[in-house]
Amino acid sequence: MYLVNVIAKDTTIVDRGLDTHLRPTIDLLRRTLGSDENIVKAIKRFPWLLTFGAHHAMETNLLLFRDTVFSDVRIKKFVLRYPRYLTQKSGWVKDLLQRVENDFRVPRDSPCFLQGFEVLSSQKKSTLKRKFRIFNSFGWSDDDVVKMFRKLPYCIALSEVRIQKALNLFMKECGFGTAYLVSHPAILAYSLEKRVVPRMQVLKILDEKKLERRKLALYPVLMLTESKFIDYFVLPYKDQIPDLYEPLKKTVAP
Repeated sequence: MYLVNVIAKDTTIVDRGLDTHLRPTIDLLRRTLGSDENIVKAIKRFPWLLTFGAHHAMETNLLLFRDTVFSDVRIKKFVLRYPRYLTQKSGWVKDLLQRVENDFRVPRDSPCFLQGFEVLSSQKKSTLKRKFRIFNSFGWSDDDVVKMFRKLPYCIALSEVRIQKALNLFMKECGFGTAYLVSHPAILAYSLEKRVVPRMQVLKILDEKKLERRKLALYPVLMLTESKFIDYFVLPYKDQIPDLYEPLKKTVAP
């Protein structure tokens, strides 16, 4: 009933034709998403889903995803999150799928394949070239960048300024090598202002005071939840350094 109400509120949907457009499109979405509730969720994410052109184009895109060895479960999750890709030109979808597999060498069965598809869809080729050049300027080869992408595609979605700052910090200040960052790409994705720098400041204070602390490398320290980090590196020293929590204050939600 809720799906009916959603459709009734948008006259452009009704105008498309019940038997020629609306019914076959909803049937296709129902087969893909499994329920009217999920169709409504997809429409909320992409309000133009039912006003898109011929449903045959959506069918073609779904076939492209299946031909790329996506299971129905993965396709359902992907369409629920990114319903707009059903409405893209099939040639564009096919080209992007091939770029993920061939240019960035992400295996089709990799959990990162669909994330790679989504990331590349948001990046102009000219923007990607500039980002590659930033990595190159720090001694990375193109193959290094591709290896990083295979592990965590999101790193390529970071802004050029963010990439530059992260590489400056981790490579020039912290002394991490390319190989380490390629194999631990999540470190580049952490917020510098909210996570990395404040935690580094806390560790620096402890070391300057020559206080005994857990000897964890920076990467596992950054992986800790906020509460775990405070338990490990702040609370044990609250009597000796009352203001040790200060660097973290602005990073914690009130």
